[in-house]
Amino acid sequence: MKIKKLYNPVSMPDSMVLEDLNGNYFRFYVNMGTQYPITEDALRPVPGFAPVGLNGTEAAPYMYKIMGLEKEE
Repeated sequence: MKIKKLYNPVSMPDSMVLEDLNGNYFRFYVNMGTQYPITEDALRPVPGFAPVGLNGTEAAPYMYKIMGLEKEE
């Protein structure tokens, strides 16, 4: 799945947030039961998420591969 960015949100330590190609944010849980690669069925909308300041940092490049995601350049 192609996305803009993947984030580690501080406010949701059990989740990751991705920004799709349309600029919408979606959350998915990261735990022992998570199936990879991530599918659209696992995504939940996160209205109002703002990835600035202390709210979150961009995930490391290797996380994109583990999650089955591809960053659009």
